[in-house]
Amino acid sequence: LECLKSVYLQTYTEYDIIEMCYDQSDFSLIRMLKDKGLFKKNKLIFLNKECVDNIESENYIFNYAFNKLKYDVCININIDDIYDNNRFMLQIKKIEEGYDIVSSDYKIFQNHEGEKYERDVKISKEFKDDYEERLYYCKMMIEKKVTLPFSCFTFNKKSWNLIKKVMFPEQLYLCKNILSKKIRIHTCNKFLLYHRIHNKQISNIYK
Repeated sequence: LECLKSVYLQTYTEYDIIEMCYDQSDFSLIRMLKDKGLFKKNKLIFLNKECVDNIESENYIFNYAFNKLKYDVCININIDDIYDNNRFMLQIKKIEEGYDIVSSDYKIFQNHEGEKYERDVKISKEFKDDYEERLYYCKMMIEKKVTLPFSCFTFNKKSWNLIKKVMFPEQLYLCKNILSKKIRIHTCNKFLLYHRIHNKQISNIYK
């Protein structure tokens, strides 16, 4: 509920909600909240489809959003993370400025066992030129120091067509597109995500 509260309190409110249960149940947390008077202005699209894991379900959701619903932009939400109230507004603004993927710095506040674990993860840096920035992102992905395709991301259909095949461990496919300048990337120099670590997410960045 902390996650959904942070979504409900977003300063940018013009969005639809796609909710998916990949255990094929009919339970909808958003529908329950709408019945209580929350998210009144936001259209709900509820999907249920059996999927192996969250990666398969994310692929299904985003393909459905871009190809079935004809959306232009998607904002990725993980139900157990918490977001800064200005996240949607800041990232959508950058998409409107011409970027294809917009991410952010983030804070880790809980480890995979539920214990308090504080760490700031700053992805944004000062680069001498555009190419140095692209090389940096590729290096970070190959070393698994950022989640793919970066943390707390908002993105358009163009970038999804390029990144949908690179869910772990196929990082090199995305690196090729980054270096060829097929997509424009921006990282907000703000902590817009407060992240819990899952037991399957332990990699270099958490050690």
